[in-house]
Amino acid sequence: MRKFYTNQNLDNDKIILEEDYNHIVNVLRKKEGETIVLFNNNGYNYIFKISKINKKNIELKKLEKIENFKENNSKITVFQSNIKNDNLDLIIQKLTELNVDNLTLFNSEYTNIKLKEIKADKINRVSLEACKQCERSKSLNISFVGDFNNLLEKLVNFDIVIFAYEKSKKVLKEVFKTKNIKKNVAIIVGPEGGFSESEKEKLIKLPNVYEVSISKNILRAETASIMLASILMYELN
Repeated sequence: MRKFYTNQNLDNDKIILEEDYNHIVNVLRKKEGETIVLFNNNGYNYIFKISKINKKNIELKKLEKIENFKENNSKITVFQSNIKNDNLDLIIQKLTELNVDNLTLFNSEYTNIKLKEIKADKINRVSLEACKQCERSKSLNISFVGDFNNLLEKLVNFDIVIFAYEKSKKVLKEVFKTKNIKKNVAIIVGPEGGFSESEKEKLIKLPNVYEVSISKNILRAETASIMLASILMYELN
């Protein structure tokens, strides 16, 4: 059943919905007495019955509240050097579908589009739209950490950090075999031009960072993030 997002308090027994009115009434042709599913990003689905369809809004009565958020065995955070909007939207969409916990953007030396702040409304909307499609009820947590030095400070808080590095001779399965993968795991993917030598050295010096090669080919940044997240979600969760 198609889900719809609202920022209203869905614990109320009755609500009036204006968002998605046209889609619900004119596209899906929902009638009074039929049900729809709403979510407000708190990890629950809410089943509502359509009590009355007005000219500009829909009156709804709550029937059921269903928990729809399962904690991952291992929390996964993707650290991604900022990239152009279309590719970033793709990453947000796919990480949401994969049930990844966090996406943190940063600027590195070779980042083409330097970020000053995230446009929260826009990027959260991308994740919420993906939630509707994949029936996830809690969107991807998206943040911006700033420059590379700020990134290094964040990385020390993780049990293990997988660093996608095309020249590495190690592969990911070696990390799974030799390391005890714990609860808090990070992936770090650089920009299209890669990291500078100085940045690579700083990353590799961190005791919890493991460099790996994930393909014989040079992958686009968004492909690397999605591929690594897919593998880790499968292996750990």
